[in-house]
Amino acid sequence: MNDTLLDRVELDFRQVAPESGRSRIKLKVTNPDPNSILHVGLKAPGPWLDLIPAQFALGPGQHQSVVAELRPDNSSVDGMTASDITLYAQYFTIQNGKAVPGPGDITYEIHVIPPHSACPNCGAELGRTDSATGDTALIGECRKCGERIKLCPICGTPNTWVDRVCRQNPGHILRTQKDWQSSPGGSADHALIPGDRLGRHLARAWSVPFFPTTRMNAILEWSAAVVSYGIVACANLDPERGIAAISGYEAATGVPLWEIELRDASGIYPDRGGLSVSGNLLFAATVGGMVTAIDIIRGVKRWEARTEAGVYAGISASGDNVVIPAGSSLYVLNSTTGDQKFVLPLKGKINAAPAVSTNRVFAASDDCAITAFSLETGALLWTTMTDGPFDASPMVYAETVYSVSTNGTVYAMSPETGAVLWTASIGTRGTAASPIATSLNLLAIVGEDGFIHLLDPATGHTVRSKRVANSPLRCTPASSGGTIFLGADDGCFYSVDQDFNTSLAYETTPGSRIVSAGLAIYGDLIFGTSTNGLLYALRATE
Repeated sequence: MNDTLLDRVELDFRQVAPESGRSRIKLKVTNPDPNSILHVGLKAPGPWLDLIPAQFALGPGQHQSVVAELRPDNSSVDGMTASDITLYAQYFTIQNGKAVPGPGDITYEIHVIPPHSACPNCGAELGRTDSATGDTALIGECRKCGERIKLCPICGTPNTWVDRVCRQNPGHILRTQKDWQSSPGGSADHALIPGDRLGRHLARAWSVPFFPTTRMNAILEWSAAVVSYGIVACANLDPERGIAAISGYEAATGVPLWEIELRDASGIYPDRGGLSVSGNLLFAATVGGMVTAIDIIRGVKRWEARTEAGVYAGISASGDNVVIPAGSSLYVLNSTTGDQKFVLPLKGKINAAPAVSTNRVFAASDDCAITAFSLETGALLWTTMTDGPFDASPMVYAETVYSVSTNGTVYAMSPETGAVLWTASIGTRGTAASPIATSLNLLAIVGEDGFIHLLDPATGHTVRSKRVANSPLRCTPASSGGTIFLGADDGCFYSVDQDFNTSLAYETTPGSRIVSAGLAIYGDLIFGTSTNGLLYALRATE
């Protein structure tokens, strides 16, 4: 080898601190021949390494600096593998005014060692060593503790999926999206308002499965999705396999991360059932009353517990409490252990997820009552009777409890006493969808008549009312940055912008319906399910 051609034959990124947010190493290539021109081409070992420039020519005695820059954001699931840059070179001489190639091409290998580090959770060395070559690659999870690893897209430092900024360089942002931890409404009080300003059109980012099946017995029945730490979790019933399962996918790409088969094949009720997240635990309750806690990042089951059968609504988790509506009772379990804390009896069955706020739980039941209990003592706080039963969940927003009966009456109540502050009507056909809060400081409520209504939360006065679809709107909408997204029984997604312009945002299969307890939002992605058997991830665009 010509030692004067390259100033180094190994690039060791383990010894390099990031500069201006990027890990870089300079390599110098020199043409040592005083009589020839040297043409050089460099081939990187993978998309995780940029070489600048990758092609150039050098006159006699000239040299060129090449910057090798790590791009962890382009790495595969298995991370960055120790491997080689290939340098191709060819000498040319000038004879009679023409460039004449010299004898044969020159090929060199420059070894690249990516940064390796300890697991941010347990401290174990990350990496997988190839027994044949001795090379080591960073991998997607720690082999010792099971922690799922996400590389900083700027400097390559291993982080957990929980981290929002890089542990090594806090100026490197890993994620900014608000977690959508419950359905409907994104939080235990059902009143989450993401701040991202979104366009009103939707384009499919990914779906599971990619196409609807033509076999009726193979159509999956999905529950509403939740999204935390960049992972979207959704339950489904698979009639062909005869199983119920919960699956986790990378929210941005749809890459499957884990799947857990539930021991109770009755599964999560598709229309109104839903999951809930608190901390790093995902909670689910089957129709038969089997409650399961799953580590949403690792995809590992943590505990199981039992309630009575008849769980036809979503559950709500907050702090150390998980509240499960089963039959005509609320079961309150310890979120860490699954131990039963209270059983809170109601006089009617519960068809919608309860709301949890300030250590109180609020439940709407089909005996026309809204009931509040203390989660500290289990004591009954108050019961307020209304004009009809409820299929919609209550929402706690701006220190007020809001709920909508199947008769179409909207109630605003004091969370302390249950006193009715005001009532309003959205029409006699009522709604199965829960009210939501918007960034415009208005309540949004959709109805069986295809209308959306915007109400003043302080007075109940209707600010705007407009037909969105010619079919019922039974799925609870979701809102971010002034744009409201809705799912209809005609199989379409619609949007309403802050100027109250409505748009047909996305069409699914003709004859299908957009169902479930509610849509979910994570950044610019909207998640919804259809009776065609698909879980959709749709990206909002202008």
